Amino acid sequence: MPTAWPGTAPPFDVAAGYHPFVDYRYVHAGRARWLDADGVERRTWDPVEGNSWLTPAHAAVPHGIRLELQPAAKSEPFIRGDQPWEYWLVDSVDTVIHDSGRYRLWYEGAPEDLWDAQRRQHLPARDIWGVVLCYAESDDGLTWRKPELGLQEWSGSRANNIVLGRELAGPRGLIGAAVFRDDTAPAHERFKCMFMGQTDAVPGLEGLPHPGTPVDPMTRMHEGQAAIFAATSPDGLGWTVHDKPIAWHLADTGNVAEWDPALQTYVWYTRGWSWGRRTIARAETTDFHDWPLATPLVTASPIDTPWSDIYTIGKTTYPGDPSTHLMFPNVYDRSGDTTSVVALASADNIGWSFIPGGPCLEPGPRGSVDGGCVFAGTGLVDLPGDRIGIPYGAFPAPHKHPAPGHGEGIAWATWPRGRLAGLVADRHAEFWTPPLHLHGATLRLNAKTEQGGSIRVELQNEDWTPRDGYGLEQSAPIRGDHLEAPVTWAATTRVSAAASRPVVLRFQLTNATLFGFEVVA
Repeated sequence: MPTAWPGTAPPFDVAAGYHPFVDYRYVHAGRARWLDADGVERRTWDPVEGNSWLTPAHAAVPHGIRLELQPAAKSEPFIRGDQPWEYWLVDSVDTVIHDSGRYRLWYEGAPEDLWDAQRRQHLPARDIWGVVLCYAESDDGLTWRKPELGLQEWSGSRANNIVLGRELAGPRGLIGAAVFRDDTAPAHERFKCMFMGQTDAVPGLEGLPHPGTPVDPMTRMHEGQAAIFAATSPDGLGWTVHDKPIAWHLADTGNVAEWDPALQTYVWYTRGWSWGRRTIARAETTDFHDWPLATPLVTASPIDTPWSDIYTIGKTTYPGDPSTHLMFPNVYDRSGDTTSVVALASADNIGWSFIPGGPCLEPGPRGSVDGGCVFAGTGLVDLPGDRIGIPYGAFPAPHKHPAPGHGEGIAWATWPRGRLAGLVADRHAEFWTPPLHLHGATLRLNAKTEQGGSIRVELQNEDWTPRDGYGLEQSAPIRGDHLEAPVTWAATTRVSAAASRPVVLRFQLTNATLFGFEVVA
């Protein structure tokens, strides 16, 4: 069962930093109020005599806005499958971490010998079990290098960038690796990895610490018994693979795992199944080497058709804002054998909602590098040029089409900084936040207005009354296209509130899109 999430009562803490509008957490739903003939608010259970009529005077009800996911721009591929062990790049296993000033990428390649019938029959790990986890790095996210690490022999040479798989993973093989950095772990286990492999162990009798551990019935769908294994590393390069499975589960697409400091647990997002369709499943544990059965979490999207699956995960957080959890799964269209990427958001890493307006990433024109299908990877990061981006797998052929080999690549799906989604006002709009504790002294908006458009902000108390000097009439209108527009009232930018005093923000928008706000300490 998911860990209970505390702190659901207002006022809500809002840390210093940027906060994107990816759901309605910062939009108050309002409150119903009914006034009698004397203008007095009547309580819900007060009796009303005779045929008296009450007048609605609802408070702080938003109007005129809609939340809309923004389409991503695409870069050219920065990684190509140009080595024999990268004959085909595995669709959704692209994990980027910005670590100690470097961009670090772990991705899976299926070697060319898996497509050679003569060589394949002599391999210790065949088909999906025979892929390798590769590594690349970059100083700027644009120019990448594949270091010759010397960890795995390939055709008599150790000059390659393989870090896990084949002999390095042992006879269990490897697919769907989830790499993450765990700063709570000892230095020799700073990096962790979960992946699916093959085992002869009997579920519940060998492997996991507890007899009778639940088993995903899909684990026997492939040749042999599937299970999830763990590997640990001090640096993300040299890995120690642990012998016993950590979960009995089938997940042959990219897993995602992490330590959640708010929940104080490890959280794992993985492939699930529901009545023959792919879903997203979730589990959590305080012991990384012992996981419960993952349970279905996301089974359908707003753009689903009867021939669709929710496929892959792409779970991450917004850069610099660990309270904004995001997912970039695929909607897999079985009728066309292709994919598109949608997005979900969560405030607690437990409950999720789709961001309206998707998909945000779709295949390109036929014949292009991503004209067949696209798969979002893991890791939303800041990029040069005031951009944010996630890696995505670009494939020229449909998903289940025989792999052409060396045609695909890994590219960036990018947005302007802070503009993954936004609150759109086509004409006049207004909304209020719930009561907030702002851990900062000033506010900046990421916003864009159209011709004749503007945004004003009013500071209010918890009872929706304006604070002196901070009304809409004192608010300087924000116009134009700004990533960091300061909010000012008359001659001040400082928020009129002690740290202990809650504040309500009232936004008035005209022909504008508000992407997010920044609390500046």
